[in-house]
Amino acid sequence: MKPNPKGPQKPAESSLDPGSRRKIFTFLGLLLLVMVWQIASMIAGRLAVAAPLETFRALLGLVSSGEFQRHFWISLRRILAGILIGGMAGFVLGILAGLKKEVRHLLEPLRWTAMSIPPVTVLVLAMLMLGLGSVMVVFVASVLLAPIIYINTVKGMDLVDRRLVELAGIYRFPVWMRIRHVYIPALGAPLAAGMIQVVCSGVRVVVLAELMGAGRGMGAALSDAGTNLDIPTLFAWILLSVLLVAVFEYLVLRPVQHYMERWNRP
Repeated sequence: MKPNPKGPQKPAESSLDPGSRRKIFTFLGLLLLVMVWQIASMIAGRLAVAAPLETFRALLGLVSSGEFQRHFWISLRRILAGILIGGMAGFVLGILAGLKKEVRHLLEPLRWTAMSIPPVTVLVLAMLMLGLGSVMVVFVASVLLAPIIYINTVKGMDLVDRRLVELAGIYRFPVWMRIRHVYIPALGAPLAAGMIQVVCSGVRVVVLAELMGAGRGMGAALSDAGTNLDIPTLFAWILLSVLLVAVFEYLVLRPVQHYMERWNRP
């Protein structure tokens, strides 16, 4: 065999940029999900799993009806309130635990307890203490979401370069300069990742709490649809909760994550 005079050939590189490849594979993943959904509907039957087309039709009818106005917006307010209260509590406690080892050791049993108790147990206890309604739902969401932000905040505080902290103290940097140039570069990436987890968990927790202990909201609507065996409407509410998480992540959290991570880029 004669050697190739041109030397070894390089593999052909794709003409698509990484962004276009990501969009293509994301679309293929969605298409695969819909195909699996359709097959599951055909195997299990329409009384167990609604077909994708039926679900989309039910979703369009739901958005244009009063049920959407009655349930969706109150769930959205509860989700935002739970994320805000739980996120702020976890962030403040995480900052204190990162600055003082004694505070971290003091909060460790509380963190273990909050992360080990099943969500249903927290929900039942909250129902017994607070009754039914929005206060109970927001309380459950805050309790279950705070440890996520707490852990990510502590992790970010551990990444802070202590030499920079000492230099900031020696040169008497103002508080805002210390936050911007010392702490934000370390806290940015863990907090951004934690917020994505918080939003996904927040929607699930609020819907679960509404399902068991609220007369209004997406969880209550899910319960009504299941009781009435309205399977397309049931799946329409499930699809709506998934779309809500997608909107939060791709339109709000991803841009914030890219903005906060810019300090770590060379």
